Amino acid sequence: MYMGYKLNTKENPMEKATFKGNKNDVEAIRNSFRNFDKWETYGLCFNALKSGGVTLGDIACIAWNEGGIAPDVIKMRMLQMKKMAN
Repeated sequence: MYMGYKLNTKENPMEKATFKGNKNDVEAIRNSFRNFDKWETYGLCFNALKSGGVTLGDIACIAWNEGGIAPDVIKMRMLQMKKMAN
């Protein structure tokens, strides 16, 4: 079970996710995960999250689809970025 979805099925619900965020932010984050640079990517995600351009769920879905990064990791990194920003 992953964020309320069963991933052992042939149909992966994360692939069909619809994003509520700003289309430009979503594309920028997708590209960043495709060309992953840890702190640059997470910095971009944090700034988009902070500005309200995307949701944490949007980022988690993109990270899973583009880089196979689990949502728990994304949540942890965003909390780290928040602590570093304060």
